[in-house]
Amino acid sequence: MAEIENKRTRKAKIALITGATVVICAFILAYFMLWPQSRAEFEVSSLLVSPSETFVGGNVTVSVKVRNIGNTEGTYKCTLMIDDVEVETKDVTLSPGEMKTVTFMIVKDTEGNYTIKVGELTAILTVYPKIFVGAYWEYEAEGWALTIHVEATIRSEVIEVSEENYTVVQTYTGGLGLEPRSNVFRFDEPIGLKTADNKEYIGEETISTTIGTRKVLHYYYYNVSEGIEWDYYVDKATNVVLLVIARGEGFSLEVRLSDTNVKWLK
Repeated sequence: MAEIENKRTRKAKIALITGATVVICAFILAYFMLWPQSRAEFEVSSLLVSPSETFVGGNVTVSVKVRNIGNTEGTYKCTLMIDDVEVETKDVTLSPGEMKTVTFMIVKDTEGNYTIKVGELTAILTVYPKIFVGAYWEYEAEGWALTIHVEATIRSEVIEVSEENYTVVQTYTGGLGLEPRSNVFRFDEPIGLKTADNKEYIGEETISTTIGTRKVLHYYYYNVSEGIEWDYYVDKATNVVLLVIARGEGFSLEVRLSDTNVKWLK
């Protein structure tokens, strides 16, 4: 009887230990499954390529927002890819819930369409040739010569492009009474209309134009022999002449960009 009782006792102890072990294992499993673990997780959003259409040599900004959706501080390696090639990586350290904007600057020297990728987000950047045969800029001119009201259209069209410069033919319709003329431009000159070489830089301004509100570089030139003052307003981002204002004794003229087939400018 004592032996049977001992066996029953041993079985009870084994059952108790086994039950306790199961309970402990279940508790540990539940802890790791249900209790939040300390880790950083990142969410990438709002990929922006600005501008999405540009010209060869134009500055392009690529930005994304990175948020830490985890529960501890961590560092995310934010990598810019262009056509599946790694271009640049920036480390961004974020606290739980914190969001930062990561910005990259790129310049492309070849025309074409490029796939921009950051994280799992993609966008297309289109790069056009800056100057090409057939490119044109049209300007509406309006003013006064003594008591005569003058209105005209000035069209500048590229007819030849070389490695060193390009040639533009300007035609005039309306009241200016000028014959077509050709001008040779250097690539570093303002685009669209010829400006004085010895013009004075006044400063940076913001003006309203037919292609929207633009930041412009303001230049001034005084032609002593003709007694005419000239103000040139050149688009800061693209170097295109957007506005010209001329004034003198009994004379005033305002010339504004009105149309172009240059897609990157629009």
